[in-house]
Amino acid sequence: MTEAVSVVIPTRDRMHIVVDTVRLTLDQRHVEVEVIVVDDGSRDATAEALEALGDPRVTVLRNASSRGVARARNRGIERAAHPWIAFLDDDDRWSPDKLRVQLERARAEDADFVYTAGLAVAAGDGRVLYASPAFTPEEMRRSIRSRNLVFAGSSNVLARTELLRRLGGFDESLHHIADWDMWIRLTEAGRPAACPEPLVAYVVHETNMHRTAIDSAGREGRILRAKHAHSSLPGRFDAIVFRGWIADGQAHSGRPGRAALTFAVTALRHRSRSDVRHAVGSALRAAGLRRAPNAVEFDGRAPDWLSIRP
Repeated sequence: MTEAVSVVIPTRDRMHIVVDTVRLTLDQRHVEVEVIVVDDGSRDATAEALEALGDPRVTVLRNASSRGVARARNRGIERAAHPWIAFLDDDDRWSPDKLRVQLERARAEDADFVYTAGLAVAAGDGRVLYASPAFTPEEMRRSIRSRNLVFAGSSNVLARTELLRRLGGFDESLHHIADWDMWIRLTEAGRPAACPEPLVAYVVHETNMHRTAIDSAGREGRILRAKHAHSSLPGRFDAIVFRGWIADGQAHSGRPGRAALTFAVTALRHRSRSDVRHAVGSALRAAGLRRAPNAVEFDGRAPDWLSIRP
């Protein structure tokens, strides 16, 4: 029996990118898909270009003005017709077997949500920059409150529609870390499963969401920490890791000095003074790297699906 997945893709003013992403998504193998694109106030012809595809599997929901990516994903959750939902950012890439493999893992482990390993690739030439593993379900339960263990954010996860709705969808008060908040809640309420193979590619470029307006993320970190202060999951919010993520965004937006300051102030506030030298050095090194905290060297051959074009 072919299983069915609703794929939710938020987009704004990226007509050519999102049309190609939708075409590739419709080519998922051995899975019935509907694609719900939430056009979050685009000023270009995004909606018209998508409607011109003429594919009944594609639904376009339009916001008259931008209401944020969390609200866009929630509109997709509300509209979804299938028992599983997968989220995809409009500039990221999937293996054509991603959904099939995740569904098989969900069946095998009676899981409520499934995540995978992934690759970071350069936007220009498609080079693989680094790999990120899929942490085990045990590691997820132990550490998801401390740091975001899911690579590529919402582009990674497949989850049961019923559970996402029961949890109330994404927290619309959060912009930068609404996905992390959701993974904490999913882990607390459901059963996770991991696919060790890299099935998602996070495309690295200067306009990645977490690199823009990143300074405001500190407030969201405080909200997240308070929100989950009494969670049944072990661990606690790790300010050093979180501020390191902020520093990475600052460094890659051309502000390595600001990145160093972010790291150093956090080290003084939350740990010992001996951490300051390490923190500053790490932030400065981040100015020359594009790496996730969980990154590992990629020494294999890039998967063939990275070269697929719509």
